[in-house]
Amino acid sequence: MNDKLITEDLNVINGISERLGYGPGKMLETLMYIESNTAEFTLGELRSFYHVMSEFRKLFQPKVTA
Repeated sequence: MNDKLITEDLNVINGISERLGYGPGKMLETLMYIESNTAEFTLGELRSFYHVMSEFRKLFQPKVTA
């Protein structure tokens, strides 16, 4: 994972959260809003959204043990 890129993308999502008036600590609400209202966002914002979602999904994947 490119730490610099995910940090930049998280900053984009945090900026959207502030713009929406959610305030700090509302990442889930922001991601849900973006997912439901994609037409309101630029392609750059959506790229950040999809990258963040992809990385978050990896956190919840079952660990393969064998």
